[in-house]
Amino acid sequence: MDVYETDEDVVLQLELPGVGSEEIDIGVEEDVLRVQTTAERKEQREAQPVLREFTPVNFYREFILSRQLDRDRINAS
Repeated sequence: MDVYETDEDVVLQLELPGVGSEEIDIGVEEDVLRVQTTAERKEQREAQPVLREFTPVNFYREFILSRQLDRDRINAS
């Protein structure tokens, strides 16, 4: 995870290899931003792995938001 701050924005960049964006749950409750996923490995039955460098894992992070942040402008892509 990397966090960047500009004059206008705070950007959290998360990389979750093997996890599709539709599998990521993002929510804001009060002053907490929550990002989580429950990853499942999708095996190819006809192929046996020779090398694996990325293994999807369950992921959960919480971030306490500053009261100065505009909650209506929070978005994910």
